[in-house]
Amino acid sequence: MSGNLRGLFFQPHQDDAAIGLGGTIQKLLKGGMEMSYVYVTDGRHGSRTIPPDELVKVRREEAAAERRLLGIEAYFELGIEDGTLESLSKDKEAAAKAKIDGILTDYDPDVVFLPSKSDLHPDHRCTDIMVIGCLLEKGLAPLIIKYFVWLFPDFYYKEPDVAERVLMVGIDQVLDTKLDAIRLHASQLAMLSYDAMAAAVNSYFAHALRAPDLLGSRYVEVTGLYNAARRPEVLETYLDIVQPCADVTSILHGRR
Repeated sequence: MSGNLRGLFFQPHQDDAAIGLGGTIQKLLKGGMEMSYVYVTDGRHGSRTIPPDELVKVRREEAAAERRLLGIEAYFELGIEDGTLESLSKDKEAAAKAKIDGILTDYDPDVVFLPSKSDLHPDHRCTDIMVIGCLLEKGLAPLIIKYFVWLFPDFYYKEPDVAERVLMVGIDQVLDTKLDAIRLHASQLAMLSYDAMAAAVNSYFAHALRAPDLLGSRYVEVTGLYNAARRPEVLETYLDIVQPCADVTSILHGRR
């Protein structure tokens, strides 16, 4: 595929991209992808101590610091109140979809990044459902890469979201910068150690999926791929950029 890929990264909250795919994002940027962030909510309720209006400003500044670190210039803000995506009125939902439609039309992405609808956070699930709905209504079929932040065992209630293919990407060389990006969201680390959580998950999947043997990697990010068969040229370029990576759609332990 000639030319650079254009990626549009939807994140319900200002730190979701760094936590979920902070390593892969660095690889894509270094490989020439033109990346733009879309912040869906204003993040105002992500603290027990900082007042909502003040937190909006704090999280906006933290997000800007992350973009400077990673080298991302373009971004969009939908400005929806944090925590309300599941209960939007028809008018507010229509307004949000109109903004998403406009962004999709103007940006024309080759790759769209979304949280999975099996993520347990309602804002994450609703972001997926809303954006997928807009893509279907517009007849667009970019390569879709789904990531997770709030990963819990399947005995919690989950919406099925089976991917066409599952990909793991080695991130050892970019892990430190990923963790630095997460730590720039200091208002959030005051509640939970998201940096430690991300590193632990990235390590767990690496060892569970035998990445040290397959990729020479001790930390990986895992994503679901959708529309891959419809965008083979985009997928080929994407895979070339994020190496080392491996298809782990089928998991096998022991001898074949």
